[in-house]
Amino acid sequence: MDCVEAKFSIVTPMFIGDGDSHTSSPQLRPPSIKGALRFWWRALRWYSLIEYFGDDSEAALKELHSQEATLFGSAADPNDARKGQSKVYLKLSEQSKTGGTISDWPQNNDGGSGYIGYGLDRTQESSHRYAIKQGEFTLQLILKNSVDEEQLQQLKDALKLWGMVGGLGSRSRRGFGSVAIQMLNGESCCFADENAYTTALSQLIKVVSQSNHIVYN
Repeated sequence: MDCVEAKFSIVTPMFIGDGDSHTSSPQLRPPSIKGALRFWWRALRWYSLIEYFGDDSEAALKELHSQEATLFGSAADPNDARKGQSKVYLKLSEQSKTGGTISDWPQNNDGGSGYIGYGLDRTQESSHRYAIKQGEFTLQLILKNSVDEEQLQQLKDALKLWGMVGGLGSRSRRGFGSVAIQMLNGESCCFADENAYTTALSQLIKVVSQSNHIVYN
């Protein structure tokens, strides 16, 4: 089996746990990371497929679901033992993190800036939610032999994109729980400056930026 190894740092407070938002030991878990990885994989694959199928979004979506199920697994089918099996196994190692309550980010009554975390705590009350304040972790993708070179590159691209613009946990779309990729298979993914970051990101999402089928929310 092949293995892809990526190292990440946690750069903004990550509100994540085991269902208890006030646990004193918030944990990173492979299923949550796999969900994020699938999200960014879909984001990249969608534009490649919609360009291939033209305006036939139904056919593109059907193919997207088929490819995702093939790579990441799907609901089990009692008539087909191969269905439901993932080609990708995630393993977390070398976790180093600092947890605790977050009291120094803007409160809900500070004139507006607290709205980025609206709902994490009750209005005008001090923070009581536990979070991973900062840390690092190493993620291994252990791949079955049936993963081909194209799928391997797709996984690497999804890891990079997640590590450049993504996050994990509550309010991750508002900047909480942001992660930054540091290494991928022993090669540095750090950027010397903003221009280097922008260039790398532009290349990674080239298929999206050149698409005529961009979806705006």
